[in-house]
Amino acid sequence: MFDNIMKHTFVTDPGVDDVIALLLHEKLFPNERHSLVATFGNLPIEYTGKNLQECIAAFAPKSVYVQGSQQPTTPLVHPWADYYHGSDGVWNSHPAVDTKNVQSVSRPEENPCLISVGPMTDVAKITRNYPLESLYIMGGAFNVRGNETEYAETNIAFDPGAAQETLNNTPSTETYIIPLDVTNNVFWTKEQVKMIPEDSMVNIWIRKMLMAWFAGYGDKKNAHFYLYDPLAILSMKYPEMLQWTQSGVRIELSGERRGQTVLDTTSRPLRNVALSVAPNAQPAELIFTLLFQDYGKNS
Repeated sequence: MFDNIMKHTFVTDPGVDDVIALLLHEKLFPNERHSLVATFGNLPIEYTGKNLQECIAAFAPKSVYVQGSQQPTTPLVHPWADYYHGSDGVWNSHPAVDTKNVQSVSRPEENPCLISVGPMTDVAKITRNYPLESLYIMGGAFNVRGNETEYAETNIAFDPGAAQETLNNTPSTETYIIPLDVTNNVFWTKEQVKMIPEDSMVNIWIRKMLMAWFAGYGDKKNAHFYLYDPLAILSMKYPEMLQWTQSGVRIELSGERRGQTVLDTTSRPLRNVALSVAPNAQPAELIFTLLFQDYGKNS
């Protein structure tokens, strides 16, 4: 389960935790020409696209920017989640960077590994066109309550048809799903965020953004900042941090349970689904160490 493919296609809708995930991805797989695809999701594409270009300029200058989908394949049922990510996705905390040198391309390269941490509209489109060796999906809620509806997690709820199509398109792809079942147990506290060293431009920005998240949302409604998307990235290099089960997976496409992810042990192919943190593992602390112990000294 160790991913040794260095060039990735990364579909994202930044989003505070997406920014952390992108930074962790660059830390774990540095100096490569990754295809970074902005999609709608946490906010409309004009915001997520800008945020992704700023991330590329700040810490992933070898990667290329791809503008993805503005809408799901079927009408959007749920509102944009700006209550969680602020009106611009990053609580008005932007890095001091110039994005004019960010390279933009019309389509992602045909990389054999794809990472999805947003709605899966673009993932479905990509998997129609070429096969993947590995696929990592942050999404779903199997044995826990959803965060978009009672049954559905946000990334799946925004385009359930695209999620199911992706599964249909990838029967031979080694697939890893990191759902709310496990991400609900991996988080940073405000006190931990205060410990981010302000010794680089990137670190200063990340700390400011997270403190703005706590001021705007976390202090009022949630004492913890959940590492949804970063945990999916961590699992690529440290799969032993999580406990995995193998099962068929299907998506509910209509009715009250639209967007629900279901473990279906009678169907094939089998997917790798992380349902809990491994005993004695501390993934939140490892993410913090990987990001801030020695990263960004020259940023």
